[in-house]
Amino acid sequence: MIKRDFNEGESFYSTDGKEWHDIYLDGEIVSEYDDENGSFAVYTELYGNICMKAVARDSCTVKFSDYHKYIAPGTELTLSTHTDSDIYYAIDDGEFQLYTKPIPVNQEMTVTAYAQTEVPIICSQHYEMAKAAISSLLFKEDSDYWYAFRDEMYPDTFRYYASEESKSLQIMPIAAGTVTMNGTELPSGVLTDIPYTGKPMKLTLQVSQGGLPDTKYTLLINDPDESFTAGDVNLDGTTNASDAAQILIYAAQVGAGQSPKLPDENWFSRADYNEDGEVSATDAALVLIYAAKQGAGTE
Repeated sequence: MIKRDFNEGESFYSTDGKEWHDIYLDGEIVSEYDDENGSFAVYTELYGNICMKAVARDSCTVKFSDYHKYIAPGTELTLSTHTDSDIYYAIDDGEFQLYTKPIPVNQEMTVTAYAQTEVPIICSQHYEMAKAAISSLLFKEDSDYWYAFRDEMYPDTFRYYASEESKSLQIMPIAAGTVTMNGTELPSGVLTDIPYTGKPMKLTLQVSQGGLPDTKYTLLINDPDESFTAGDVNLDGTTNASDAAQILIYAAQVGAGQSPKLPDENWFSRADYNEDGEVSATDAALVLIYAAKQGAGTE
């Protein structure tokens, strides 16, 4: 299979960038040796074509100073072109205007631009605000290692299920910033003991990184869904307007004849605040009333 599509004059290599060698002409390497059982063996190493993958941008006359999707708030975006043509840009499908100075990016936006050439080519880049983040949470449970998992619907909630019989539990966050757990710093890349008793635990993690907004995460250890208050559909430990918004979205989708996918098997029961067997705008309204009372200290 290696030799099937391999021919002379296709792949070359060099150790100094000056003298190049055709891999095809190197042929194969045959090694002879005695294995651990004293038997004579022959090992053949074959060469094949070099595998390469190129990543490029669409052809465009306007160059953006930053092509990352997530950028720090306050980043100044500059536009340039290899010609002397004027550049025009628009933000979020607004009116085009002449580019004269860097564009501050302080919120999610799409920047569209073109150079005033004979055949203008319109280029667009979408930007979202970056924030401090935890890449992963590794647990050491006795002598085994496992990762906490995070549902795509709830990116700021980590879950981990440990055995009730485990004698020790340690956590290791991986993050570019500083991570704290209930106010105590957790060094990134270092295992730290957790006082685990086998009972459900709810912990708050916060990560801070210079120039980026802080992010708070909820870490749930052995915490069953039913322990959450009715209405807390996003499982962040608080019943508020965010939960009401998700309930309204679900109700609207159902009203439009759609069958929205639920993030987990207990979502419906949490969203059905009045327990009437339906998830509707009424549940969202009741959640908002409950949240208002909570905020006023009357609930």
